Amino acid sequence: MPEASIICPRCKKAMRAGFVPDYSHGRPLLGRWFEGKFETGWLGLSLRNKHPSLPIITYRCASCSYLESYAT
Repeated sequence: MPEASIICPRCKKAMRAGFVPDYSHGRPLLGRWFEGKFETGWLGLSLRNKHPSLPIITYRCASCSYLESYAT
């Protein structure tokens, strides 16, 4: 999504693109969206969904600080 086309739904000001990192083994990763539900395996939590994933981009309003995320 082009950054200029994202308008804050609360105050109608422009929003800026960014991301909320997902940390794994001490390093930041880009969050991803998977269709369906998260399932657990017999050894604990595991991602068992076979669907493709999409990166998540989060937009922040510079005026009111509202956050809105999109899977792109």
